[in-house]
Amino acid sequence: MNYQLIISNGDEAWKKLWEPKFLEDWNELYKKCFWSTSMQTPEFVTVWFENYKKLYTPIVIHQRDEANNLVGLLILAKNINEFVVAGAHQAEYQVWIANEQHSETFINNALYQLDKQFSGIKLNFRYLPKNTPIESIINSRQFKNRIEVNKYQRPLLRISKEDIDKSFRKKSNKSRFNRIHRQGNFSFEKIIANKDLINIFDEIIMQYDFRQAAINNIAPFMCDPYKKDFHIDLMSKHPELLHVTITKLNEEIIAAHIGIKDRKNRQIHLAIITYSPLYASYSPGKLHLMMLSRELLNEEIECLDLTPGGEWKFRFSNDSDIVTELIIHKDIINCQKSLIYKKLKKILKLYLIKISKQSNLKLEQYIKMFSSSNGSIQTNFNSKLWKNVENKIYSCKLSNSIVSKNNTKKYKKDNLNDLLILGSSCLGKQSNKIISEALYRLENGEHVFTCLSDDALINTFWLSSNSENVYLQEVEQNINKQKKCPVVYDIKTNKSISESNFCIKSIIEVLSNMSDISGAEEILIVLDNKFKNIELDKNEKTIFYEYSFYLKRFFGITKLYSTNSSFEDGV
Repeated sequence: MNYQLIISNGDEAWKKLWEPKFLEDWNELYKKCFWSTSMQTPEFVTVWFENYKKLYTPIVIHQRDEANNLVGLLILAKNINEFVVAGAHQAEYQVWIANEQHSETFINNALYQLDKQFSGIKLNFRYLPKNTPIESIINSRQFKNRIEVNKYQRPLLRISKEDIDKSFRKKSNKSRFNRIHRQGNFSFEKIIANKDLINIFDEIIMQYDFRQAAINNIAPFMCDPYKKDFHIDLMSKHPELLHVTITKLNEEIIAAHIGIKDRKNRQIHLAIITYSPLYASYSPGKLHLMMLSRELLNEEIECLDLTPGGEWKFRFSNDSDIVTELIIHKDIINCQKSLIYKKLKKILKLYLIKISKQSNLKLEQYIKMFSSSNGSIQTNFNSKLWKNVENKIYSCKLSNSIVSKNNTKKYKKDNLNDLLILGSSCLGKQSNKIISEALYRLENGEHVFTCLSDDALINTFWLSSNSENVYLQEVEQNINKQKKCPVVYDIKTNKSISESNFCIKSIIEVLSNMSDISGAEEILIVLDNKFKNIELDKNEKTIFYEYSFYLKRFFGITKLYSTNSSFEDGV
């Protein structure tokens, strides 16, 4: 029995997406399709196209039976360079929908016609939900040599009252809640109104972009100018699709989650989850997920889909299953290239795991080094062969310093947005290093001060409250001063050497007014090679040179030493 399959693109496709009868049929088919998710609903897809219309044009492939019932639907988006499934990176699950009778015949026919009309296509379905029928595609004569199939384990948190109650009764979790409650007003809120999302969204975005830039070397909202408007528009037009919750401490957002609600499958798909690095010692992310699970229990949601990717997710899951990535390559050669590349990548990872066990470096550090640009790898390699670095240590008597209110007003403390700007100004090899180091330091209780003008760096510096905790990366040594005191280090400036003296003095002026170091009589200031030619005022009564740390490396042989008599030289 022949059924009509139609491919619409351009203006015809745009009209089809907002045709009332077509939307009604589409919604009915979504309900009948046993593998569909909320990312295949008319509401989700149309809002996505409205917000990404400057980048993509729709291609609508649909099939009707003899009774004019919609039996299969695949919606793609096309830009200059590629075809993607509608929703692209905003859709965690990218798939066609069909009724049971046409679950395999529709997609086979649709892909065959697309390939014919566009003279070979490349298409990535990442990820296909569980139970999506793909065997007929994999075994088809036309595509079997162009198909790449990748399997991924998907962590799931089944919402169980017994598991939730057990988690809240744990002594360690009770302790976490008690500690954070002692810091002030602690609350968990669900955001329902669009205006409320707009009011808090920028803070969530800043925390999320900062964490993603540090861990994955990409700031999703900064890199995608349409992402924010898409979420706001989705909340405005279809609030039933977004599930937004926040955790606050003294009215400050310290954790948040934005998920896609799947009303048909009684699931929430994790989309955006983040927490403030300034409160990392209180485990705000863990506490938020605990309170979120209790909220989902009250809403009669059966599962929080933690989605593939990220080892941390398995610590919070109580179940898992397998989802599939299906890639149709343009031709056999491209398919083989991709498969060979992935095999080599797997071999390299196994090798890195082996050598990471034989050294002090973690696997992630090796992977970052090998995934960097060629220039970055060469720089890292060269620094392992030869290097000559000095870090000068100065002490500053705060009680004698002169405070200028004009300078103190210019600096901002622990501003994540400024750190993102600083990272983006160092594209490529240095960007990820700056942000990942900043995340580590903030989560360990250190503070950063930034002074920017017109989104350009003027000065930044880091403050550690305890000299025992400071590791100087350039010279690969700890300060370990016997007398505990605050330390200023990693000073960055775009000032010339002649102006750097003023930079140091302005830092002292900022610190003199800070409650973080109240009671400290002195601070240590670390000046690296950037300041090697600086001559501090000899008449200056507040800053005194103490000693230096040195690292000298010649053909891989390293000598570490210091002019501090309490430090032991090392090779």
